[in-house]
Amino acid sequence: MPTFVFSLEVLLEQRRREEEAVQRQMADVRRGREEILRQVRGAQQTIDEQNKLLATEKLVGRLDLTFIGQEKRYVGVLQVFMAQNLQRLAQSEHALQAVRQQLMEAVKRRRMLEKLREKQETRWRQRQQHSQQQMLDELTMQRVRAPAQ
Repeated sequence: MPTFVFSLEVLLEQRRREEEAVQRQMADVRRGREEILRQVRGAQQTIDEQNKLLATEKLVGRLDLTFIGQEKRYVGVLQVFMAQNLQRLAQSEHALQAVRQQLMEAVKRRRMLEKLREKQETRWRQRQQHSQQQMLDELTMQRVRAPAQ
């Protein structure tokens, strides 16, 4: 029995590869975003720990102003680090939106070809069934005519 051959199969495969490439790109952007979030959480946790340490241990009894000053500078540096990472996070959100848009476009292009393939295959199957039915009709007609001769 003949098999269906989609004339644009090579293009469909190319579209699938393009979609997979965009999916990998999206995964990379998400990994970068998660790394930034991890860094922000770590910095925030360090700030909280340092503030708690300062409040519970270093502000009791005689005050060490040098240590307190160093601690506040360290926390300030961490806050600047967090602000920079939050900016990077906003940039990665924009990049993620752009990649999502690219993915949607790639999926749309692939689906369009898949629909075309399905329609062509359906038409091909209908033509195959029609030609098989015609062959069966012809055979039946030949059998009906044969005894009459």
